[in-house]
Amino acid sequence: MRALTVECKIWFSKREKEQLETTRREAKWFYNYMLTMYRYYVNTERKNYDGWEHFKRNVLWKTSVLKTVPVKVVKAIEIRELTSLPSLERRNIVDRFEASIKSWISNLKA
Repeated sequence: MRALTVECKIWFSKREKEQLETTRREAKWFYNYMLTMYRYYVNTERKNYDGWEHFKRNVLWKTSVLKTVPVKVVKAIEIRELTSLPSLERRNIVDRFEASIKSWISNLKA
């Protein structure tokens, strides 16, 4: 008996592809913004605070309502709007970011 092979292809219209690309790009901007803010909070003169806890209390919880983020372009920084990134996706990105930072911190302590 021969095994049957099934091939599954998903077809997207040009508009859907553009929307997915825009959402992916905005997710990257959003994640990079959070990473930059975390580096700022850890590297500034907040040595009295635990950098992660301070960052979590003062920055992380506000990020899911952001409408714009600064993006570095060649030699300048532009403010770009997050138009196609839904708040649920932002929350998922924040959760993923939080998990990765916690994992990184626990690996440093070990």
